[in-house]
Amino acid sequence: MQVSGLALPLTAVLLLGASAGEMGVLSAARWLPYLLVGLVAGVWLDRVRRRPVLIATHVGRAVLLATIPIAAALGVLHIEQLYIVSFVVGALMIFSDAAYQSMLPSLVGPDDLVEGNSKLELSRSLATIVGPGVGGWLVQILSAPIAIAADSLLFLADAILVGQIRTPEPRSIGGHVRRSVRREIGEGLRWVFGNAYLRPIQATSMSFICANSVWSTVYILFLTRDLGFEPALLGLIFAAGGPGALLGAVIAETSTRRLGLGRQILGSQVLAGAAFMCIPLAAWQPAAAVPLLLIGSFVAGLMITLGNIGELSLRQAITPHHLQGRMNATMRSLNWSTVTAGALIGGMLGDRIGLAPTLLVGAVGSLLSCLWLVFSPVPRVRDIRDGTLVLRP
Repeated sequence: MQVSGLALPLTAVLLLGASAGEMGVLSAARWLPYLLVGLVAGVWLDRVRRRPVLIATHVGRAVLLATIPIAAALGVLHIEQLYIVSFVVGALMIFSDAAYQSMLPSLVGPDDLVEGNSKLELSRSLATIVGPGVGGWLVQILSAPIAIAADSLLFLADAILVGQIRTPEPRSIGGHVRRSVRREIGEGLRWVFGNAYLRPIQATSMSFICANSVWSTVYILFLTRDLGFEPALLGLIFAAGGPGALLGAVIAETSTRRLGLGRQILGSQVLAGAAFMCIPLAAWQPAAAVPLLLIGSFVAGLMITLGNIGELSLRQAITPHHLQGRMNATMRSLNWSTVTAGALIGGMLGDRIGLAPTLLVGAVGSLLSCLWLVFSPVPRVRDIRDGTLVLRP
């Protein structure tokens, strides 16, 4: 998704001439499914094996993305098709992401969760390095729809690789009697918001992601129209987060041992928010825009990866196996549902107050989101041993 994550909005901007408002709708369409079906997905994932879900969602996204270059070649591509594809791809992403996060604890032991999540983040960070850079060059040399076609083929390859996993999953996840969907959704919500560690993590993530959505909605418009950057340079800026993410995945275990799991989560949240302040700074210092944006992207990639590994390991360690699917889907659904609101706000602000002020509003919100963690017990968590949290005195 790293290639089409850049190529899809560039298709809207460069090929269809989308406005800030239309970019807001396009971004919202991708994340709206989290609000509509995310909680139901969690219940369903706790009832089935996760590997077939991963395969099916990868194939589905490959087919959907392939419709865009086909429509562009036939001269019938419209912004409404991008809305629909983004919406359905977003729906499939709910099941895919929650499935792989819920599947990991059945593949590794509780004491190996940090290592396992680090390796997953390592592969994701490599994709972050290659994807945007390749996507930017494909857009500039060929076209945005061709770059999307390449991503479609990558999803097919993903489906084949997941099919090679041979570790058996439990036949009946959790082994409990199935109840009504509403009751099981309620159990997942109560677990997340009733837990003293999950609740502040959830509030922080929702605030951070919503604020990021405000500035990211107009970010490509700002880079292409205000700064006049070519797609290849855009790809380089987006790809700069990849080496940071790679470094974060490599040092996560060492960082956790030295700082403690909770302090790592809090510190990475603070520094990720600070890194995004480079974006509005670039608007007021255009001569230094490229180094500012490269540094901000690198630091953000590093800190978000460190935070994700620590946060996800903590979540998985304290959640019973039969609630893993609902916990992950509940938290991801609530997190990414806020993107819909943030995208619409960002599009509206971009049209009314301009792109640079909108970038500032979003970046400040990203920085302030860490306050939920500051006043919580999360920073006291030292480590995970035998599936139990070790706290500082």
